[in-house]
Amino acid sequence: MQAQLQSTSFRMNVNQGTSHTMHVTSISRSMHRVKFGNSRQHRNHSLRRVVPAVNGPSFESIDSEDYLSPVKTLEREKDNLLPSEKDGKVLHPDLLNPRLLEAQYAVRGELYLKAQELKDTKEIIYTNVGNPQALGAKPLTFVRQVIALVAAPFLLDDPNTPLLFPADAIERARSLVKSFGTGGIGGYTDSRGNILIREEVADFIQKRDGHRPNPEVIYLTDGASAGVRNVLQSIIRNDADAILVPIPQYPLYSASIALYGGKLLPYELDESSGWGLDLEALSRQVTNARREGYSVRALVFINPGNPTGQCLDGDEVKALVRWCAQQKVVLLADEVYQELVYRKDRSARLKMMCVDSSACERGWPSAI
Repeated sequence: MQAQLQSTSFRMNVNQGTSHTMHVTSISRSMHRVKFGNSRQHRNHSLRRVVPAVNGPSFESIDSEDYLSPVKTLEREKDNLLPSEKDGKVLHPDLLNPRLLEAQYAVRGELYLKAQELKDTKEIIYTNVGNPQALGAKPLTFVRQVIALVAAPFLLDDPNTPLLFPADAIERARSLVKSFGTGGIGGYTDSRGNILIREEVADFIQKRDGHRPNPEVIYLTDGASAGVRNVLQSIIRNDADAILVPIPQYPLYSASIALYGGKLLPYELDESSGWGLDLEALSRQVTNARREGYSVRALVFINPGNPTGQCLDGDEVKALVRWCAQQKVVLLADEVYQELVYRKDRSARLKMMCVDSSACERGWPSAI
């Protein structure tokens, strides 16, 4: 029995100001046809719903008689179908995404599992991840105070609040609450993040590097790991896309690359030179990878290093930026420990050096 959908029309504006109609004629198990035509062509249909004209995409490139190709039922060989259940379980471990099963996250690996076994009989100090507060480090008081006030904005009008919170925290919380609008932190924001925060990030980079990026191309994420995953998911298209990752490395990169189906291309850090970077060896690595058919898409740069703690000097950082520009690879700068540097001769910061001056004017740095 064919399922039918009565004709429905939607009027849209195009760039020239004329109205066009997207007309859905029918839906069945084997066909979903959509026609584009001007509104006059469909006036005589028995059922017609016209919504108010709104600004929308231009259909100039679509002829009025063109329509989307019918959706055809895909014929699959039964031998290629994967089972939907095993041992009565739909989410059986053997039926999960094989990429997920291949991904390894060493900080939660064998040593961690052994520690879990021993924790009932021994005192365990977990050093597999940077987790200072779990070891008694005091969190930043100002940040906690601002978060408390932003989460409970009614406290800002309480006469007792100045007795509990310092003036700078109250002032900061007021500006943040105002920037979020009526909905406060419970409402949706721009997908790139709150504009006030993005403006402040741009100010920070200008103060640090002498160059202010365009806040419109700054994206905020809920932690560095989320940012790394977003970028890798965007860059990796198939198993021929390779990402250069330093060895030793933080396992977030190897696990994410495996999960998204890319190729991890390791480049060894030189322990004899304080875990330094050898650009000549890196160039040979890229040449060999491209010869084997891989598309080298990006290079991960962790500075200060994790877990090695090395920190490149200014000249080494500049050379790396130029190398990435010449090789046409995206430079992913992981600098979450940039404030934890105790040597005056080491910069620790990958300054946003623009290779293309016109890109600088648009606010695009040469590194992410």
